[in-house]
Amino acid sequence: MVLIRRLGRDSALYRELAGDNADVDLGDHLLAHIGTLLAGANWQRGGGKGSRPKPVKVGADTAKQPADRPVKTRQQRGDDYAARLANLGLIPAT
Repeated sequence: MVLIRRLGRDSALYRELAGDNADVDLGDHLLAHIGTLLAGANWQRGGGKGSRPKPVKVGADTAKQPADRPVKTRQQRGDDYAARLANLGLIPAT
């Protein structure tokens, strides 16, 4: 598991596991959060007039889930990853 966590962002396994967030790093999330905070602060200083600003979305937050593809639970995704790793011989089969 340590090797998987240390994979480069350009590796195929990392892209498969991370999905739409493969190209998003901590800096992107921090910049989005700063933008959200600044928008909220400016809205407050303006007297709270108008609609409240919406959070800036990053990575998978901006992607829409296709209608024909069911949303998997966290447990189902974990089971899928474990099965893939077992098929590759990286972990023992259960």
